[in-house]
Amino acid sequence: MTLRIGRSSGLVHRLARAWGENDPISMARVLAPDVRLVIDHGGTSPGTEIDQALGPARVAESLRSVLATKSTIRLTERQVNGRAAIALIESDHVLAVVSVDIQKYRIGKIWIVTNPSKLRSWNIGARSSAPRVEGPVNTETEPFNSGS
Repeated sequence: MTLRIGRSSGLVHRLARAWGENDPISMARVLAPDVRLVIDHGGTSPGTEIDQALGPARVAESLRSVLATKSTIRLTERQVNGRAAIALIESDHVLAVVSVDIQKYRIGKIWIVTNPSKLRSWNIGARSSAPRVEGPVNTETEPFNSGS
């Protein structure tokens, strides 16, 4: 199965590229002015079931903080429920899945699932059924072409 190239997959690609390159300005360019980020931790610590951020600057900073503690995480574009998404992978283990919702021509909502119980199927072989769209997004990949 292949992912249909469209507005959402293009925006996801641009977000993944900017996130992997730790570029908050490029991240903010694909985010709607009223973008909302929701992170589902699954309550692994008291009071941490859900984190939220609003607005491009706060969302970009929150995304950057997700990768700040680990330099070995790969961002890989995947398909989730038929839509473009991003998987955060370390040592072949999916740490998080990022889904987006598009508002007009920008990303309006971002959901990050880090809840281990919700990621269980991604880590017991089911992730091989989620087709890989692109290789890992990092500085070693070909440069992003802003014309696409």
